[in-house]
Amino acid sequence: MSLEEKKMKVKFHIPDNHKLHFTTSVWGGINAKGMLEIHFLHDRPPLPKSSIDTIDNSGHLLRSQINTKEYNIVRSVQTGVVMDVDSAKNLMKWLNEKIEAWELMNKENGNEH
Repeated sequence: MSLEEKKMKVKFHIPDNHKLHFTTSVWGGINAKGMLEIHFLHDRPPLPKSSIDTIDNSGHLLRSQINTKEYNIVRSVQTGVVMDVDSAKNLMKWLNEKIEAWELMNKENGNEH
């Protein structure tokens, strides 16, 4: 190790409110401060606003009348991230490494898509 290098021990802190989000798409761009802003989204079919259920005497559902849906898709914004260009380049490098590892693993297992 040269004189310019030094090792640091880093602790990872995971707060109690930490959540893992599923994403199907992203949206974003460059904000007014020149930072990259990325919003992670989840697309899903819409849920009905309400339903009218018919049940029998023992409480079993016989049929359900669902109110009409206004939209074909609901796009929920799960979370947003703002980062500088260097952080975005590091993220891009990390993602490329993980994608290459995934592709290699699947190729070795005969699971090419």
